Amino acid sequence: MMSDSFITVMMCAWVKYKLAGVSGKLGYKKRASFVHDEPHGTEIDYVPDIDEESMRVDACVEALKATRPDLYEFINLHYFYRGSVDDKADRLGCKRRLFYMKVSEAHNLILGWLNDLSCKIEIPKLDEYFKKSA
Repeated sequence: MMSDSFITVMMCAWVKYKLAGVSGKLGYKKRASFVHDEPHGTEIDYVPDIDEESMRVDACVEALKATRPDLYEFINLHYFYRGSVDDKADRLGCKRRLFYMKVSEAHNLILGWLNDLSCKIEIPKLDEYFKKSA
């Protein structure tokens, strides 16, 4: 499916962006599970601009952290932990199938927010979300 390949490419570029620390925040450790991976079995002709596109993805991941911290944990572990999928699922206390379902659910939310951003629609922000819920 093309959207799976697209979001995987976008998320891998985001990982490189976070590892480089160009966001002004603390970066992640220098080795992450998806830094060198490409989607399997697909041809990708889209190479995102790491700066602008990754900043948009980062905003969407922050929106995920604000609104769905449970899904944020799956995305964080999926992209920054180098263990097997079974190890990742075990760390979150679930089975492999549920792990993939949660990552897919998070990807769909991120894709939706990326679409909103391209249409100039505001997405949730971490600091605003906590102010409203406090």
